[in-house]
Amino acid sequence: MSKAHQNAAWRKLSRQRRAIARANDEVCAVCRQPFPPDAHHNSALGMTTGHPEALEFGGELLPPIDSLFVIHRRCHGSEGAAITHLKQGLGPGSRGGNPENWNAKRRSNVVPISKSKIVSFPARRTTPGTAEPVHTQPVLEGFAPGMPDVDRGLWDVPWISPLLDAKPESASLPRWMTVPHPRAVGSYGQEAVDWIRDEVGIELRWWQRLAMVRQLEHDADGTLVWRYIVESTPRRSGKSWRVRGTALWRLEQGDRFGEPQSVVFSGKDLPICKEIHRRAWKWADDRGWTVRKGMGNEEIENPEDGSRWLVRSQNGVYGYDAGLGQIDEGWAVPAAVVDEGLQPAMMDRSNPQLMMTSTAHRKATSLMLTRIAEGRDQIADPRRTLLLVWCAAPDADPQDEREWRAASPHWDEDRLELMRDRWTQIQSGRVVPDPDEPDPVEGFKAQYLNVWQEPSIIAAKGWPDGFADCPTTAGQEPPFYGVGALEVSQDRNRYGAALAVKLGDQVAVWTSLSSSIEQAVGWLNEHQPVTVLVGVSLKSEAEATAQFVVRPAGTAETRQATPLVQALAKRRALAHDHTAPLMAECLSARVAEVESGEMLSAKRSVGPISTIKAMAWAAWAAHTGIIDTEMPQIL
Repeated sequence: MSKAHQNAAWRKLSRQRRAIARANDEVCAVCRQPFPPDAHHNSALGMTTGHPEALEFGGELLPPIDSLFVIHRRCHGSEGAAITHLKQGLGPGSRGGNPENWNAKRRSNVVPISKSKIVSFPARRTTPGTAEPVHTQPVLEGFAPGMPDVDRGLWDVPWISPLLDAKPESASLPRWMTVPHPRAVGSYGQEAVDWIRDEVGIELRWWQRLAMVRQLEHDADGTLVWRYIVESTPRRSGKSWRVRGTALWRLEQGDRFGEPQSVVFSGKDLPICKEIHRRAWKWADDRGWTVRKGMGNEEIENPEDGSRWLVRSQNGVYGYDAGLGQIDEGWAVPAAVVDEGLQPAMMDRSNPQLMMTSTAHRKATSLMLTRIAEGRDQIADPRRTLLLVWCAAPDADPQDEREWRAASPHWDEDRLELMRDRWTQIQSGRVVPDPDEPDPVEGFKAQYLNVWQEPSIIAAKGWPDGFADCPTTAGQEPPFYGVGALEVSQDRNRYGAALAVKLGDQVAVWTSLSSSIEQAVGWLNEHQPVTVLVGVSLKSEAEATAQFVVRPAGTAETRQATPLVQALAKRRALAHDHTAPLMAECLSARVAEVESGEMLSAKRSVGPISTIKAMAWAAWAAHTGIIDTEMPQIL
């Protein structure tokens, strides 16, 4: 019998056993309390079925129906439920023997014997019957390095503390994790974990269970408390399994949330999103759900209420209602896909959530960088964003295996071998060139250590470091006869202009952003600079209407201006007008390494940088005095 048919047979057997239990008014085999007649089947007090003997210890997948027992979902998922079952001798098929010996065996293997693990996760190189040893050190010691100093007692809540207490040695705590929401009184997470195990046949890893429990925290009215879930792990950690499990569970929650559920899934690569979706097709078919496989219209539908899980391209997310939006590998997804596509789709939906997952990348768009920054701002004072990030410190030694271990939410020998092999290839120079990441060491840090390369940007400071904290020139008129600069974006839709003047050992800068060369030159003409540094591609256009001397600027000027502006900003010797376009560009700006240090790079930046580049040229020219700012005498 195939695994899919086994799963279907088990679900049928389980339904028959629950029907018998309801007809006979049976009580929970663990807590001996009744099942409320109006309890939703997926609620904490809903009825689920337990095996008399776990598959890990030789139990049958399809035992006789009279050997199965029924328990509350909360009891099935609670720590010690199976041991309670053994000690009380409940249900036929009990193992017998000394329960204390079973306690010791269970502590060493962390395999609840009432649990039916149909499919282990991951399946590759896993020895049957083995499991993760319990972590015996205090789990909150060194918890989430890099987080603000928050009250450790905040984690002592019923839905989180059992998970932390049972953290296996193979798991790592996140570096950044938002504290429990102040409105939260519980979580649907353990229920979802149990459903994914029992119905889908996936045994989630510890970090995935933690993420599920945190994502599904709810208030006293049962309303989900998190609107945005920002999650980041190194590659090959199991993000796809969590995305799939979360979507399928949500399709069963129409009754709970009061409306059919619509899950819209998109990401960096549509074929990868389709592959994640495709792996649920056979399961959905066996369940009697509708599966549509047409190109561009892939979806899974629960026929009971019409709840759907749709896969769409980045440009195809517009126009749908979305109770749950999902973004995979968000580093390559433009912010507009979320801001203008998925977020509006969540309006007026019941319990909407937007789930964004990604591994780090040096060419990341502003989507994940901004969302991580927002999450860190709220990490000890939560509002709407839940942040979960497993990563190494930005200055971590990439060859230190202890850093590898700490950055990995799940650790085993396979992962160690994989990372060792990759690092050996890098050290020996046997690396296939990657067009997205020319530096293999930085690529390793991003892919395997999940280091988001711009720590200043993640902290919402941007380039140059300290720029957001510089003095302001806002409200002051730009000077006459200062040094000017003008540059255009790569798409030639944004013309950034700047004026700068040196005041003692400081430099003051004013900026302007225009949609045409005429507007930009006109702004400069108003303030009568003697000379303006103009991007090489703009020279002839600028000269047509300029009332100043045009001096071409390019790579050489950028190379000299970049380190100077960085130094001025760090010591707060750079004043600027803090305009919205300028501050947005500072978050988009990236630098490239050159022989002399670093240089602003339009190619690496994740958005236009015409204004900030003009600002850098003008500040450099004003500070060094390389350009004459005196008006010529009229004879």
